[in-house]
Amino acid sequence: VATGLVEIAGLPVSLPRRIVYYSEHPEQVEMILNVMCHELGIDLDMVNDMFKVVDAVRLPPERFAKGAKGLLKLNHPVTKGDITVDVTPLLVVDTVSASLVSADENDNAGAGAAVNTIKQTFYRKYNISTLFVHHTPKDNKNGSDGSKMTLRGAGAFEADAHQVLFVTVRKGGKRWLDIAGGKVRFTPTHRAIPFQAKVSTAIA
Repeated sequence: VATGLVEIAGLPVSLPRRIVYYSEHPEQVEMILNVMCHELGIDLDMVNDMFKVVDAVRLPPERFAKGAKGLLKLNHPVTKGDITVDVTPLLVVDTVSASLVSADENDNAGAGAAVNTIKQTFYRKYNISTLFVHHTPKDNKNGSDGSKMTLRGAGAFEADAHQVLFVTVRKGGKRWLDIAGGKVRFTPTHRAIPFQAKVSTAIA
């Protein structure tokens, strides 16, 4: 949706942007993209231009942040009327544990320092938004109630983020992207977004 290649009613994208997907399973991401292109009738070359998959390597936060400036070469020019805006990419990090080196996942000081380093470099210095994918505890019993869910490890991940979203499973097995209980520092237009599940078969 952020790339502007797919539309969802009620969620318009005024400034399409490239996505850099930093993943511990790049092959899985590419397989999902291929199936989505086939099912939705999207040109794969367009997706490859707007969606860049990068193999994740675990790095200390300071070294990870050094890659921020290099992402600016992926800025996406968007023209509206007589004005052209260079839109910075969106960085998706999947997952935190596969990307950032930490001696102790429960160390609040370390987690807070890591989040602050990312925010100061990517967001404040280069205006690059970053979305971190993180896990909930394995014994999570509140998978249907976003207001009772938490992230695994240090609470600083939630405390220092601009927004926290949870994937919840409600009655009937439908999945939602839920901010009902998550932290948010702005007034959202939607409190939850449902996912339409689809099963596809692709020859590989």
